Amino acid sequence: PMPTTSIYSRSDGIVAWETCRHAKPGRQVQDIEIQGSHIGMGWNPEVLQIVGDRLGQIPAQWQPYRHAA
Repeated sequence: PMPTTSIYSRSDGIVAWETCRHAKPGRQVQDIEIQGSHIGMGWNPEVLQIVGDRLGQIPAQWQPYRHAA
């Protein structure tokens, strides 16, 4: 099993956000809603922070992403 994170936006404009969420919750599964457009995700600071957090984790020590306060 590999940890999986889905980043989606209800205002995406291209991909239906409902299809981005996992059908079944799991111990190493997380769906994260952000504010922004589909094209803007590549420059969205929140998305970049989430991706950096995900890539910096060791899969066996996976922890859910927690939004900065």
